[in-house]
Amino acid sequence: MYAPISFLISKCIDFKACDRGATMVEYGLLIAVIAMVVVGAALVLGDSIGTSFCDMATDLDAAANCGG
Repeated sequence: MYAPISFLISKCIDFKACDRGATMVEYGLLIAVIAMVVVGAALVLGDSIGTSFCDMATDLDAAANCGG
C-alpha cells in the first residue's frame, strides 16, 4: 500500500530537482531577444541598407559592362 506512495513522492522530488526545462526556457528567451534585435535593426536600417545594395549593384553592373 505504501510502496506506490513512496515511489510517487520520490519521483516528485526527482522532478523538482530537474532543471532541464528551465534551461530550455532561458534559451527560448535568448532567441526571442535576438530576434527582436534583428527585426529592430532591419526596421531602423532597412532603407539605408537597401540603398547601399542598389548602389553596389549599379557599380558592379557598370564595371561588368565596361569591359565588354
